[in-house]
Amino acid sequence: MIQVEGLSKRYRAAAKQPGLVGTLRHFVQRRTRAVDAVREVSFAIEPG
Repeated sequence: MIQVEGLSKRYRAAAKQPGLVGTLRHFVQRRTRAVDAVREVSFAIEPG
């Protein structure tokens, strides 16, 4: 049996600002934001 409890996965994504100034600023100073792909997932898989 496979059992998972409280699985979470978070990744970072680019946080761009709108407009030309935001695009230019993104090249110099990249900002990121945290994105939760999965939060507190639990499951069990029985054999077979």
